[in-house]
Amino acid sequence: MTTGILLGLGAATCQSVSYVFSALFVRTAKRPPYVLLAMAHLAMGVVAAAALPWVLPARLPPLRTYLPALLGGVVFYLFGQMSLFLTQRRIDASRVS
Repeated sequence: MTTGILLGLGAATCQSVSYVFSALFVRTAKRPPYVLLAMAHLAMGVVAAAALPWVLPARLPPLRTYLPALLGGVVFYLFGQMSLFLTQRRIDASRVS
């Protein structure tokens, strides 16, 4: 239980810090928010690909069992991230979080 609480606090802290840095990028880089979204996902993809050999199960379930949930998660996640970045152009990161 203690581990879960500590990991939750760590995740909340990291997310708050990410709001500050994404707001800093959106306001000072003079680049559209989708550039930050693309760069962040490129970095996450590299890390995920490096970790794949250690986390990939020996046998995956059929694609049809999880494809709708996967696509829904991706679409709504990207929509939420773009909404966050567009909001951070107008509102302070502390108010957004």
